[in-house]
Amino acid sequence: MIPLLVLGGVLAQDTVITSFLKTVDVPSGHIETVYKADRHFEAPNWSRDGRFFLINSEGRLYRLSVGAQQLEPLATGSATRINNDHGISLDGKSLVISAEPTEDWLTSSVYLLPLGGGMPRQITRKAPSFWHGWSPDGKTLAFVAGVTASSTSTRFQ
Repeated sequence: MIPLLVLGGVLAQDTVITSFLKTVDVPSGHIETVYKADRHFEAPNWSRDGRFFLINSEGRLYRLSVGAQQLEPLATGSATRINNDHGISLDGKSLVISAEPTEDWLTSSVYLLPLGGGMPRQITRKAPSFWHGWSPDGKTLAFVAGVTASSTSTRFQ
């Protein structure tokens, strides 16, 4: 089986939240649960080499090695309010995140850091901004910026 797509799911009953990380083999449609936890997590990214997933929970990023059942926190420096907009570069060396430096989501900006963790470097200057994609050549990011009278999104290099 070659898992090609990652799905995250959440099941809520009363106040207990159980989240599931699932993979689906696209040709066969076979779905497998690869991780389950009694906590909210979301937005899985599969590493380019297929060895681990990145998921976020409660503003932090975690690494989950394929086949493992233990989340490992990823060091993200001062970025401790990461939302679900994050992704791995095409070359597998960098990580882009959207994070709020305060409790106000309107302060969200886009940051870049090494895939293994480290200090984030702010990329966007105006908030709010939320990352949403890498260009095919890996040199340009697409993000959504705060709504203004003239524009609702932009690109930068």
